[in-house]
Amino acid sequence: MSKLHPSQIETRIQRLFENITALTTELLTLKALVVEGNAKVGSLTIGSTAVTSTATELNILDGVTSTAAELNILDGVTSTAAELNILDGVTASAAELNLLDGADYGANDSAGAGFRFVRVPNA
Repeated sequence: MSKLHPSQIETRIQRLFENITALTTELLTLKALVVEGNAKVGSLTIGSTAVTSTATELNILDGVTSTAAELNILDGVTSTAAELNILDGVTASAAELNLLDGADYGANDSAGAGFRFVRVPNA
């Protein structure tokens, strides 16, 4: 075996490093990923968008058929499911509901038969 000059050693080390870098890049670039069973990953990016939802959050949406716009309507809503269900089937307009604002519905009336309204003067 012949002796190598230090510059030759440096050149060979540089080529080896370049080959390792190229191989690593090829190994890390997948054209398609098929997983049968479970896959455990630390993070997920689709396109250039990082997926930041947890699996639990994504599973909550499983089977939901609403649009993004419909979901965004609920952003900031603080009512309970029971409170929302009270409105199910109501056909009154917002203006009609606002007429009831400030009304006393006879909470002391155990039969719930009589409503008492407080008249608010027109502004």
